[in-house]
Order: sequence, then C-alpha cells, then structure tokens
Amino acid sequence: MLTDYLFTYYALFIMLGGILILTIHDVFLNRRMIRCLRIATFLILALSLSDTLEKYYAEFDHVTVWRYIFSSLSYTIRPTIMVLIIFMVHRTIRFVVILPAVINMFLAFSWPFTDVVFYFDKKNVFVRGPLAYTAYVISAIYLLYLLILSIKFVSEDSYEESQILFFIALAAIGAALFGIWLPDTETVVNYTFGADVLLYYLYTYFQFTKRDALTGLYNRQTYYNGIRRYEQDVLGVISIDMNNLKWLNDTYGHDAGDQGLVALSECIKNELSFGDKAYRIGGDEFVIFCRNSSGDIEQISAKIRSSVTQKGYSCALGYTSEGTISQMIKEADRLMYEDKARIKKQMKLDGRMPVRD
Repeated sequence: MLTDYLFTYYALFIMLGGILILTIHDVFLNRRMIRCLRIATFLILALSLSDTLEKYYAEFDHVTVWRYIFSSLSYTIRPTIMVLIIFMVHRTIRFVVILPAVINMFLAFSWPFTDVVFYFDKKNVFVRGPLAYTAYVISAIYLLYLLILSIKFVSEDSYEESQILFFIALAAIGAALFGIWLPDTETVVNYTFGADVLLYYLYTYFQFTKRDALTGLYNRQTYYNGIRRYEQDVLGVISIDMNNLKWLNDTYGHDAGDQGLVALSECIKNELSFGDKAYRIGGDEFVIFCRNSSGDIEQISAKIRSSVTQKGYSCALGYTSEGTISQMIKEADRLMYEDKARIKKQMKLDGRMPVRD
C-alpha cells in the first residue's frame, strides 16, 4: 500500500513540498496568507492519505471503523480546503462562509448515530444516504462563491485576479464532476486542489513583485511595462511629486516620510476610476495613467491635491491629455516641475516650511 501511495501521489508531494519550501523563504506574503497556504498544503496531504487508506480498508470483506473514519475525513477535508482558498482570496471571512463546512463536518461524522450521509453494508459495500451529496453541494456553493468573487474583482478593476480565480474555480468544478460521475477519481481531485493552491500562490507572489512594498501602488518596472501595454489606451497622464519629503525625513525621521508617502498614495487610490493605473516610480514621484477618465483629469488632479492638503502634506501636479503616451508623460512631468517651482516660491514667501531638496 505504501509503495502505491508514494507512486500515485509522487508528483503531488513535489508540488506541495515546493509550496512549503517557498513559504519558508517568502518575504512578500503576510503571515495570514502563509498560514493559510501551509494549512491547505497539509490538508491536501491528509486528503491524499485519507483517500488511500479508505481504499485500503475497502478491500476488506468486512466493515471496519477505520473505513468510516477515513471516509468521513475525506468528506470533511474537501470543503475545508475550499474555505481556505476563499480565505486566501477574500482577505476577511465571515462565519457564515465557514458555516456550510462546519455543518458538513458534523454530517460526515454522524455515522455512529445515523445513515443519512453514507454507510457500509455487511459486505463492506459503500451505500449513499439521502444526504450523500452534501459535501459536493457545499463544495459547489464555495465554487459559486469563487466565481462571484471573480466577477466582483472585474468590477473593481482587478481583472488579472478575476482571471485566475475563474480558472481555479473551473478546474475545481471539473474535478468535482469527475468525482460525481466517474469512479476512483480521488487522485484527480487531490491533484486539482494542489494545483489550485500552487496557482494562487504563484499569482499572489507575482502580484507582489509588481507592487511597491510601501504604498501598494504599481512599481517602476510595472510602469515601464504599462507604457508598452497601454500605449493605445491611455487618455491622459498625471505626474505627481510629494513636496518636502527630504525635509520630513531629516526633521522627523524616515517613518514620518513613509507615512507621508502612504497618505499621498491613499489619496491617489481614492480618486482612481475604473481602468486607471497608478505607479510609484521613484522616492516621491508618482504617475497616473488615465484610461477611462481623460475628461475628468483636471478634476481628479484637483481632488488629489485637496485630499493631500487635508492630510497635512503638499504635492506638485502636472497633467495633460494630448499627444502620444510618451508625449503626455513628458508634458505632465514638465507641468509638474513648473507647479513644484511655484509651490516652493510661495512657501518661501509665506515662510510656512523650510524647502530642502
């Protein structure tokens, strides 16, 4: 049995072992995400072992309590893995989302008292009860929830995340259909869960490499890619520079400077329209590609400046919606530096704040 188990799931062991090793050295993901990945990995391993042991005890000519236990574990673990995948995606999770998996667990382990889910006859033949498909129905509910999340992410302009969620859900649906209609498909289901977890881990990891660690905006490398990718789609460009960042760092420390950058980035995020992309391209330099809001570019810039001022900071802005993307970037930069010079001059006249670049 052990040899067959190792041979059947050898590739799955490599996949899950790789995930565990990556989480040990990961510097991007938060602790909650790492914890979910590790729990999901161990649950998939437990599921593969439980399915194997259930098959082993199925070969007996009499019923054993161990077959009941491992069958119940398999019924329980599958929806639980779906909950963990949703938890990784959704960031926060309500008890109502967990509740179906909890109900399924109690039903799966109700065999000492009732046969509503499953039982084994005297010849050790598996017999489905009236609630035998509860685990599949609950898994389907979670898959539907993932699909709804994928649509939600499209509406929030997280199109890439919606694609990977949609793909993960489709893969799980395919595995579930195999499990319902075809015999002995546990291996396919287990591999699919492993692949889904690995896919979402890789997706999340790559997303972090595209983001600025401090502000959460896209970073400079993604900015260069955006110039090529959105060359025909950008309707306007806004160039933003935070004023007096060096003064903040020198006077109050780098934590204060970081707080200012985060505050500015939040003001930018709050004014983005669907499809717009915001980048931090330098220490205090930011760029927005307006893809659906060129007509409101002046209003967007004014709102960002007002929000930044209300938070106690200052920024210089330049914007334009004429020319190619390269021309708009240059012109927005030029106007931003003109605005910066004007603000510096006014600050000196008012004596409000030392200006040190």
